Amino acid sequence: GGLFAVAGGDVKHFAQIAGCNQDVAGHAFFTAATIAPFFGWESGADYAALLWEAGSLVHGLYLHATGLGEGATGMGCFFDDLLLTVMRSEGQDHTLQHQQVISQEFGAWQVLYYAAVGRPTVDQRVMTLPPYHHKQSGG
Repeated sequence: GGLFAVAGGDVKHFAQIAGCNQDVAGHAFFTAATIAPFFGWESGADYAALLWEAGSLVHGLYLHATGLGEGATGMGCFFDDLLLTVMRSEGQDHTLQHQQVISQEFGAWQVLYYAAVGRPTVDQRVMTLPPYHHKQSGG
């Protein structure tokens, strides 16, 4: 494993498109995709373990961002094939300055999670409640 910078420079538009055109991806400090090989499994539990590990990594990003007074969120929608195509590219788009992270022979790799890290904003569409609100008196 490891952490790789696949693109540098101004990639806000790409990040937003990869995140199903969600503003949160385009306004983020950075976005991150967790990827894993989808081969060599012994059982279905291997898939669950990959998802658990991906969620754990993104949760770590969330905790660190929060500790710095910033925020992070998992993207509920993302174009995994688009992200994988960029990761497999080698310098085809000079504005993204790709480096090859996944070679073509590993076609069985998949994106498990896509997250955005940046300045938190209040989304009026989402209800936010204080922790343990249900245990407060009268609640």
